[in-house]
Amino acid sequence: MAKIFAIALNKGGVGKSTTAAYLGAALARQGKKVLLIDLDSQRNCTDCFPPEIYGLEETGNPENHVGKLLTGAITVTKAVHQANDQLDIIPSHKDLLEYEEAIANKPRREDLLRKAIRSYADENYDYVLIDTPPHLGLATYNALYTADYYLVPVTAEYFSYDGIDALIRKANAVTEDTGLEFAGVVLTRYNEKERGKALQAIASAIKEETYYKTFKTYIRKNAKIVEAQIEHLDLFTYAPESAAAEDYTNLALELMDRYGR
Repeated sequence: MAKIFAIALNKGGVGKSTTAAYLGAALARQGKKVLLIDLDSQRNCTDCFPPEIYGLEETGNPENHVGKLLTGAITVTKAVHQANDQLDIIPSHKDLLEYEEAIANKPRREDLLRKAIRSYADENYDYVLIDTPPHLGLATYNALYTADYYLVPVTAEYFSYDGIDALIRKANAVTEDTGLEFAGVVLTRYNEKERGKALQAIASAIKEETYYKTFKTYIRKNAKIVEAQIEHLDLFTYAPESAAAEDYTNLALELMDRYGR
């Protein structure tokens, strides 16, 4: 049975897409069968991988994507694209909001993704990671209703930190309905050399508050992440010896220790 994680926070720029893509790749390198689902119209998680896996010659909108899956235009087997032997992805589309509008009046519209992928995921994957947009709209609620757990990437910045409790409050309503569990916080884009009092205070609060279940592994700022994204390459293909690859490997191992190998 798959363990499904929504990667969520109602703020952009905190590393949700990066964490979904590279944590997924790290889990795959540990021998796990992984499915990524990109529910963000910015398509950043999708673009962390070569366009060729979507049948494209250059970066663009895949013909089969999560929007069509949500509307019922295609089945999950048609939506899945293979990144490598252990890692698959259901990509997003720049016009995903139009597909959201198309399902807005459907009964149990927040449950459409779960119905579309849950059985297939349980039969074929160890882990499913769902990237979400930076707002608590229909796409994010579909991710939360599908997930067993939700994981929150945050930076050591006030507005990122402030968003944790807001997300938890919203997720608690889903928990009452589905049993969704809070997996914890992951500190991203962290630089221990930044000595500003406010930044260090926020970082300390994130690390030390037991309620946040913060992972011991944090993701350091690293130029190789940006370079890999520009090249549309998996981080472990582009820079397997980088600090970023080390951090995401350690995060994958810690996640597996917490939630089962």
